[in-house]
Order: sequence, then structure tokens, then C-alpha cells
Amino acid sequence: RDWCEPSQRTIGNLISLLDAALPKDNETHTTLDNLFYEMKSGCKRVKSEDGITTLWEPSVLSRCDGLTPRDSNGIDVSEDFSLTCYEGFRHAATRETRTSIVTTLLLVLEAVEKEDAYGK
Repeated sequence: RDWCEPSQRTIGNLISLLDAALPKDNETHTTLDNLFYEMKSGCKRVKSEDGITTLWEPSVLSRCDGLTPRDSNGIDVSEDFSLTCYEGFRHAATRETRTSIVTTLLLVLEAVEKEDAYGK
């Protein structure tokens, strides 16, 4: 809610965000992990051309109130509602449990999105 404009707050975008929380191809970090890392550090992880080395680039994220993590050397968890919620989610359950929760939410939201599309 603090990182996107009201017009971006759609079920489709929420589904995309939840999908980013699912592990892909045995990667250590999910796309969502990387997004929140970017908020916390002010830098984003980028794989180099060799696919092995991790490079660090300044984040382009900007919160709706104008706060940019790159300009403040990242944001402390206590300073951001979404970071606080994410950290609780990340530490509260195993990777498998998080995957199960996200998968269930995705199924429910996809059903809601279909109902909306058909005007029900």
C-alpha cells in the first residue's frame, strides 16, 4: 500500500506479487525476497553475465511518500509497514509452509479475479 499508486492496487498485481514469493528453480532467494532486500539495503542484487557473480546496483524503488531506499542507505524494518509484515512472514514459517500459504492465496485470488471478469 505504501509502494504503489492506488491504480496499481489490483487483484492481478497482488497475484503477481504473491507469485514472486514462490521459490523458482532451487534459487536461494525468491523474487519477493529480492524486492524486500532492495527496500532494506537500498541496493538490488543483479547476476553478472557469467551468471555466478552478484553485482550491486542502486535501487530505483520509491515509496509513495517520496522515501527512496538508495538515498537513505536502506530502510529499517521498523520504519516500514510492509517490511515489518514481510519479516514476520519470512521468519514465522518454514519455506514449505510459506509456499503452501502463498499457493492457497493465489488460488483464492485467481478465483476472485475470474468472478470479477465474468461480472459475478
